[in-house]
Amino acid sequence: MTAQETLLAGRPALAHAWQARARTWRQAVFGDSATLMPTKNREDARSAAPGMVGREWRPGGVLLLSVNPAGGKDAFSPTAADRAMYKTFRELAEASDEAVLDAFEAVNEMFRWEMAEPGPNAS
Repeated sequence: MTAQETLLAGRPALAHAWQARARTWRQAVFGDSATLMPTKNREDARSAAPGMVGREWRPGGVLLLSVNPAGGKDAFSPTAADRAMYKTFRELAEASDEAVLDAFEAVNEMFRWEMAEPGPNAS
């Protein structure tokens, strides 16, 4: 098997693992308490940000994983790219088995673009 074939063979398994992570809803991490829920961007705050896997990732390489559902603090103002990124996270969580790999790759591509241009909220 070539290096490219090895790389591609592992992506469906990664896609399913990332989908399982994307299906971890905020209440599973923080409970039902609204105490920690931001007052703005609640749909994003309820959505897990599963992280990304670069196109050239190989087994044994570094992966970027999320910590918990996000959405920003009360004063956070999402950019259009932020909204698009969280949309791809939700699409991954909701994807069928047939669509999960494409949804996974969409997350990775969106994450790559978002991190390249972090926007006005970056510090």
